[in-house]
Amino acid sequence: MSDEPDKPYGFDEFAYLWDGSQPDWVLLTAPELLGGYRVFNTQKCLRLHFDSDELNAALCQRMKEAGCEVLDKLPKGPPPRDALD
Repeated sequence: MSDEPDKPYGFDEFAYLWDGSQPDWVLLTAPELLGGYRVFNTQKCLRLHFDSDELNAALCQRMKEAGCEVLDKLPKGPPPRDALD
């Protein structure tokens, strides 16, 4: 649970998303979701999934307020494995 009365979610465990210690986390525009964003790691090419739409929306809002980068589409990934040979 959060220490903030109006935010009943467990923000503490996700603080690394907006404290700047791991700058490879971004918000990816997703208008179909409550809150309008997905949390994505550009270095590891993975999406952070939350079972709660409300938690996702609240965390994305917190990240946006903290200045997290917002992308309209996924960044171009590394070349296919066989292209490296």
